[in-house]
Amino acid sequence: MSFVPDLFIGQVISNDQLMKIFRCGRQGGMRRSLKTNTLVLITDYTDDTYLDAKPDKDDNYVWKYCGMGDNGDQNIDYKHNKTLYESNKNNEDLHLFKKEAPNSYEYIGKVLLIGEPKRIKDPNKNRKLLIFPLEPVGNTQDITDFLNNIGFKILLKEEIIDGSTNYLAAKKYDAILKLMVANKVDTLIGSDGWFFNSKGYFYNQYSKDGWGKIQDIEDKKNLFIGQNKYINPYFSASLVYSEQDNSNNMEDENKMGKFRLRTLNFKSYNVNYKIDFYNKDQELSGKGKFYTTLILGPNGTGKSIVLSTIQKIFLDMYLLSISRKENHAKDIEYELIYTIGENKFKLLKENGKPTFYKNDLKVSLKEIVLPKRVISCAFNIEDRFSTTSAKVLEEYQYLGLKNKKFKYLLENLTSNIIDAVLTDNKFLNDLKNVTEFLGFGPELKIRLPFKGNNSLEDMRNNNYVTKLLTNANEKSIVAADIIAFWKKYRTYNLVDPNNKTINYIENGLEIFFDFSRSADYEEMYEDFDEIKKQIKLGVFRIPDIEMKKNGKWFSIEGSSSGEFQYMSTMINILTKIKSKSLILIDEPETSLHPNWQYKYMSVLDKIFKEYNECQFVMATHSHFMVSDLKNESSSLIELKSKSNELVISKNINESVYGRSAEDILYEVFNMPTSRNYYIGKDLDEVLQAISLDRVNDDIRDKAHKLFSMINYLKESDPLKELIMVIYKKVTDIV
Repeated sequence: MSFVPDLFIGQVISNDQLMKIFRCGRQGGMRRSLKTNTLVLITDYTDDTYLDAKPDKDDNYVWKYCGMGDNGDQNIDYKHNKTLYESNKNNEDLHLFKKEAPNSYEYIGKVLLIGEPKRIKDPNKNRKLLIFPLEPVGNTQDITDFLNNIGFKILLKEEIIDGSTNYLAAKKYDAILKLMVANKVDTLIGSDGWFFNSKGYFYNQYSKDGWGKIQDIEDKKNLFIGQNKYINPYFSASLVYSEQDNSNNMEDENKMGKFRLRTLNFKSYNVNYKIDFYNKDQELSGKGKFYTTLILGPNGTGKSIVLSTIQKIFLDMYLLSISRKENHAKDIEYELIYTIGENKFKLLKENGKPTFYKNDLKVSLKEIVLPKRVISCAFNIEDRFSTTSAKVLEEYQYLGLKNKKFKYLLENLTSNIIDAVLTDNKFLNDLKNVTEFLGFGPELKIRLPFKGNNSLEDMRNNNYVTKLLTNANEKSIVAADIIAFWKKYRTYNLVDPNNKTINYIENGLEIFFDFSRSADYEEMYEDFDEIKKQIKLGVFRIPDIEMKKNGKWFSIEGSSSGEFQYMSTMINILTKIKSKSLILIDEPETSLHPNWQYKYMSVLDKIFKEYNECQFVMATHSHFMVSDLKNESSSLIELKSKSNELVISKNINESVYGRSAEDILYEVFNMPTSRNYYIGKDLDEVLQAISLDRVNDDIRDKAHKLFSMINYLKESDPLKELIMVIYKKVTDIV
């Protein structure tokens, strides 16, 4: 959902008010905020550095906004020029202000980029400027809702719908414009940035040029080309097609309640899987906590396949919802059922075609509410999860090791921490739960040592930095920005060396985060963004992340593999989690000491206690983790191979919380251990029942359980022969 500022068109505010409303930085004509997912644009008529022109009649009252860059030709890839240029595709909200007096910012409103930026000559310097055409959005409406509200008969009469195909007919764009005016709609919006406004400007990722003005384009098909599948509610093959219009009955997904998986049936590698994720006698409420499902089963039963299939199904749904082609679960036939609050959703794919259901009624994809985010985690370089880039899709986040080097892990962790600090005020407070579990203090340092022979003097030398950028073929950074950054922080440190978040250290840089000061960092976006770009540029060596332990700073690179795995996983999840997220973790016990495994679930409860609308699903072999699972907020399922072509799940209904390791191994994993008390107890009960001729169904179940363990016993073990004799005796008694 887009951020809506508490402002009216024409309202004048101060710079401090602007910062507070949009949670952005203090300076600059383009100010980005991750917290509000906005790019604030300020057209400044008090400074002639940039050539911002006021809207005029000759140019259809379009706002002409000058790009970033003080020196040389302005580059489309430079800093927020690129953010602005890709704003439609990336669903980045643009908000425009004009400044005509010091500390006075008049709100123009939310705007859209309506065309390719023009290159013009700078009248003050020998260079070229980028001029971005912007148009206020005004009153907006979703295109599918608009078409539903107009109705099929009127659309057919006006020839907006082709009667033979039910396709939208772009050649009748003028009829659409008249209906927009009649319904007081300034801009129609669709998925993946598609829009069409009352002046005829449009954006369509599938059109030849991407955007333009429909009146000026010869081929009018560019308006709707490739979009009928995603926005046309009267086209039967459309993902928004519904036999009845439910647009007025759609609920606010933010108020719907908790996300919970129910069942999954699918076929993979010629094996059918039938999985129940919950105990049917359990309400799945979790009593105010997030819900956890542990998946058990011998190797080869498909625990990892189940996790990756869930991930791939939702990833494809996310892609379809933004008008992208799905291809991750394309060869899988499936039925996935989940609930959000009181609503039940079913995603079904048969014969290659997806269909959607809400509360057992067939609906369009638009009426399906998906988890806010799916996060997949693994500490195995050969995991089965998809690795789609977060730049393509924010809703899916891959936090694994596949095809990654250790250097990437630390760089990625550093970037995630910085982004989370800028995005969510709760992040550092939640991170404190992780550090407390590990015995660390509520502080964090990121040290960035220069790479090779780089030095402070080099980073302030124009020739050196220019060569560095040329070798890296980097266009999003200019030498002047790098030089200004290092001059700025060297000066700050000399004036006040003890009270800065970003500090110059000998041969590098240091970032210090105090977990109690999260609100202080949001205005530092531009500086943090500069650091991230210099990391990618190769200015620094591998980042060094440090925590404080027993009053001394401690590098996590020197920690044990278990400490590093646990810390990096928890921090990464914290940087990405949202309400109603689904978190999939494959073998979380990897490298963890048994003590940590034993406390894993309870610490997870503490770390993510604010995310009670989420669900964690984990595949594990750890009996210690099972014994830390609380029955009222979890389910425990075991995968069983019924044949070479069928895997089913069995819900383990009894409470396992707090039970001993031997008890869990025997009762849950069907695994005997030497001198196991519980095996002896069952043997005694079965032998006594045989001797007293009191064999009943309960005794037979115990005998079957004992018999299921013989494959784990050595041939020389006398217990194996005893169990076989007992089993034969019990099964012979009718």
